[in-house]
Amino acid sequence: MPQPTDPPESMPERSREPAVTERRPSIPPALLARLLPQAIGLRLILLIVSALVPLLLVLGWAYRDSYQSRFEEVLQTELGVARGVAATFRAFVDDVRRSNHLAGEAILTFEQYSGAKATRVLKQAAEQYRTVHTRLWLTPDGTVRASSLTGLVGENLSSRDFFQAIVKGASWAIGNLMETGIVTRVPLFSIATAIRDEHTGTLRGVVVAGVTTGELGPLLMAQRRPGGPEIVLFDRQGVLVYQNPVVPLTWEARTRWRDSDTLLRLTLEAGYAHTGVGQLPLVEQPSLIARVPISGLGWVAGAGQLREAALAPIRRELRRDAGIALLVSALALLLAYVLARSIAAPLHRLERETAVLGAGGAAARADPVAPAEVQRVRHAVERMATELSGREQALRKAVEALDKRTRELDAVLSSVQDYVYIFDPGGPLRLCQSRNCSISGGCLRNRLSARPCGS
Repeated sequence: MPQPTDPPESMPERSREPAVTERRPSIPPALLARLLPQAIGLRLILLIVSALVPLLLVLGWAYRDSYQSRFEEVLQTELGVARGVAATFRAFVDDVRRSNHLAGEAILTFEQYSGAKATRVLKQAAEQYRTVHTRLWLTPDGTVRASSLTGLVGENLSSRDFFQAIVKGASWAIGNLMETGIVTRVPLFSIATAIRDEHTGTLRGVVVAGVTTGELGPLLMAQRRPGGPEIVLFDRQGVLVYQNPVVPLTWEARTRWRDSDTLLRLTLEAGYAHTGVGQLPLVEQPSLIARVPISGLGWVAGAGQLREAALAPIRRELRRDAGIALLVSALALLLAYVLARSIAAPLHRLERETAVLGAGGAAARADPVAPAEVQRVRHAVERMATELSGREQALRKAVEALDKRTRELDAVLSSVQDYVYIFDPGGPLRLCQSRNCSISGGCLRNRLSARPCGS
């Protein structure tokens, strides 16, 4: 029966373990050694910092988004206020022109024109509004025939822009702001209403309401808010008609406003609303402003407030949140430092104790503060030191036993008169007694120790 034979030695035995492919790091080790700190504590702190930095970046982006949202919200708020001012002023103009029409129709109902009756009607119409300074009744050629104020009868207003619009067929018109009136010495503008024949459309007269700018505040829902001028009103030429809070202005200051208000110029030219940041003539700081055209008038209403005051709440919130984030980051770094010390310190102690063990010293007591991994390393080092100590003692005992046997062998060989040969694979080694060393070439022990024979 054939017996199984061993495979030839020339054929290597196939490994039963799967081959392990060595994975090389994508980053060269030399570069990592330069980038990373050598101390384990610093690496742990770097780990915390690498986790905090993305979080702080996300918070910064969120704060930026909140700031931008607040910025847009303020602009939309000012735009809404400006639109409210525009709608209110347009309603006021429509109400005044209807009142003008009623006063004109009342004057024409007289069977025979009476200057006294016309003046009384105009005075009653003027008393309906605090902002209406005077009411005039103009003939078709522009001559003042009756007035709620004395001293205006006989004046010719045919060259005024509002009267020219009436002559061209408009049912009503609003004039630009004038520096002063004929009698009054304050800026005013006029709202004129044409009184025409119902059948032929012939112009029979014009009722004009002179409006001063000083009393427009209650009408334009003026409410004071911190941050500078909020409500402004401009005519078709960009001249400042009204500003709240009210500030005494010269005529030059009113007319120069347009030169420094870019959004006002854009609104007058384009005919639609504009919002943004602007540097206003009477305000030293930038303001968030809105400019809105008033439908059918060609005028512009505006609202705004100082950027510093408008964005102060969100800036306070951002500073508060940033302070909290920095405090939390500082506490996290402090905690990381403490944890790093709790890991690095036991490792340093283990390093010193390992050196003591290597020098033959005694093992130190256990470190309860050390992490479990460090404690396992400590136990492994202690076991290794114990095993090495045991092996060293066993080796020392073996050497002592070998010396004893060697001395016993020397004693036996010293009684032998002839040669003694001991062979090993490296060749013969001759052992001899001291008295015939000259023949044999010396004893083995002395030859191995490079000592003279017989010593």
